[in-house]
Amino acid sequence: MNRSGKILMFFLALAAQQTHASGDGCDLWCGEYPNAYFITPANDSRGNLGLVLEDQGIVHYAPKAVPFHYDEFAGAPGAGEPATQNPNDFASLAAGLGVAANSVQEAGARLAGEHFGRCLTDNAQAVDSLLKSLQSSNLPIQDKTLLAGERLRFAGLCEKSLEVYKPLQVSDAAKPYARYLEAAAAFYAGQYDRAAALFQSLSADAKPGWVQETSLYMLGRVALNHAQVRYDGWSELNAETIDRTALGKAASAFNAYLKAFPQGRYADSAKGLFRKIHWLSADGAALTADYQAWATKIRPGVAGQALLDFINETESKSNPVNAPVDALWSAPLLAMQHITASWRPGDDGALQQKTLVGVDAVNAHRSQFADAGLEALWSYLALAHRYWVAGDYDGVIQQTAADAATGKLSNIAYSRRTLRGLALTALQRWPEAEAHWQSLLKTVEHPGQKIQTQWLLALTWSQQGRLDDIYARDSTAGNSDIRDYFIHAGKPELLESLLKREDLPSHSRSLAYFTLMNQFVRHRDFKAASAILSAHPASGYALARDMLAPLAWAGQKGEYACPSFSELLAAIQQTPAAAQRLNCMGDFSRTQNWDYSLDVIADENVSDEPRHRWHDLADYGLPFKNKPVDAFGDKSGRKIYSSLDYYMDVINQSGKVASEDMAYALHRAMSCFASSGNNHCGDQNIPKEQRGAWFKRLKSEFKDSRWAKEQKYYW
Repeated sequence: MNRSGKILMFFLALAAQQTHASGDGCDLWCGEYPNAYFITPANDSRGNLGLVLEDQGIVHYAPKAVPFHYDEFAGAPGAGEPATQNPNDFASLAAGLGVAANSVQEAGARLAGEHFGRCLTDNAQAVDSLLKSLQSSNLPIQDKTLLAGERLRFAGLCEKSLEVYKPLQVSDAAKPYARYLEAAAAFYAGQYDRAAALFQSLSADAKPGWVQETSLYMLGRVALNHAQVRYDGWSELNAETIDRTALGKAASAFNAYLKAFPQGRYADSAKGLFRKIHWLSADGAALTADYQAWATKIRPGVAGQALLDFINETESKSNPVNAPVDALWSAPLLAMQHITASWRPGDDGALQQKTLVGVDAVNAHRSQFADAGLEALWSYLALAHRYWVAGDYDGVIQQTAADAATGKLSNIAYSRRTLRGLALTALQRWPEAEAHWQSLLKTVEHPGQKIQTQWLLALTWSQQGRLDDIYARDSTAGNSDIRDYFIHAGKPELLESLLKREDLPSHSRSLAYFTLMNQFVRHRDFKAASAILSAHPASGYALARDMLAPLAWAGQKGEYACPSFSELLAAIQQTPAAAQRLNCMGDFSRTQNWDYSLDVIADENVSDEPRHRWHDLADYGLPFKNKPVDAFGDKSGRKIYSSLDYYMDVINQSGKVASEDMAYALHRAMSCFASSGNNHCGDQNIPKEQRGAWFKRLKSEFKDSRWAKEQKYYW
């Protein structure tokens, strides 16, 4: 195995160790940047790491869309799903030891709940370990039953582990187990002094075996958790938040355990927890040395969860956004994560000069990358600095002119080719950019690279107003997801043509249909909407989440009667200024949530959309702003209408309006601002004085109407 492979495999072997106490319980909810399929500062650091690991054959991605999620590699568990042992694994053990079935079921349910900190380690694996020890012991069965039942009693209770604790009445031979359970319950309850005293006694007095070894190991765990009692997970790591004395005790305890049990059942975990000790000590050099020290203990074959744990740990512990890079150069992969993160623009769009890693620093550490077999990565980082930081697009083009685009491309090589195309795009050298993407599409084999290139080609066409090229029958960017995305920007003529395309998926035609109807109605082009509805009945189309349900609106009866949607469309064309019909169109927009733009770009569960949000050109560091597209208004000059616009049209009519219709329009217009004072019927900014005038008018001119009687405020 070459050196680069060894270093990568060392990282994976490192992650495979048991590090239950070192996890921070933080995944997607902490925030994640969407990942393009090339190495870029705009990616999540874990995504960039995954791309490099794929070049080394460690992971394999097969994304169906970009951005991709860094944990979607073959063999990986679902995102955010911890690798927990099935409670059924210990259920049979507990039953064999005589524990009541309801106790086992309740314990399993608690362990399956959400836990953090030390409570993460009160899991099925921990319970299973004790039960197996009891099963293999020579203790009387009644002792085994009591001890197993006590462990399941506080399983998953954490802080409440000692609330109903009672000393167990067991034989002398079983008392070490009983004392261990008291110590474990004290640990999970956060009573560290009590736990430490009990574990210390057991490690010294118990006979050699499971209790003694586990107690010696737990001394380190107790001290490590004690060191963090003032740390909330977000504050700085300093003397005010971390007890350095307790950290020292943890290190001493783990060293003592490893000396006594160098090949013990917790040896890997104890070694791994030194990483957390060094992290809590804010000792970046020692933490990096920990990673390097494991290079001599490389093992092939790493489970997906172990690899995912490693990828997540590099993000949470090496802190690529804020940690100083000086301590990371000896670990090039960690340095790469930090370097690219330092080139990520801040919220104001500007580079953060204070943390930015300059090209001189990158060049000065070429040897570390070369020694790790990652000189190609170093070369790419130097090129990426020219693109992302210096904005030297001509230089990027010149530097990549000799790059070969033949044969299978690694992710690093593909990233270089991508920067070349983006540099051409930045300079608006459109024919060359298009030719570059077309040529690259003939070369790339990896599905992620192919989709990324198709997307960049589609963006190039879109920037030139050439959406027709995306939907051409022989389009090289004809990926169905890409086509679905650009439907929201399509002009009416294009979308109408898509309705007749039998070669397109029914979902794509339904998206085009929805966009046509939604935009025609919102632009008040009722004639065009009626024509579409007549030529293409809504029953022939379907989208998830009932997105087409508004087209079957049955109207409303009772308080304020309105006809069905199709009847309303026909009627309002005959008398566009009729107050009742304007009010009804306002009610349609309001009740069907058509007051705001609905960017329906994918027929999928809404919770999945952020994970696969397509990038726009501005996300690739290009000097183009993502301008809102109004393909319908651009042609007709019509503005977009919301329900408040319809109500205000009635209010502002100078002709005679039925009192019932005027009172309803005033009531609805004011209700748009309930109860916060913010408009939730559009984006109009109506001064409070104007709303007050509406209120006064309703209460005076139409005081006998039900709407005046119901209206108490104008917010």
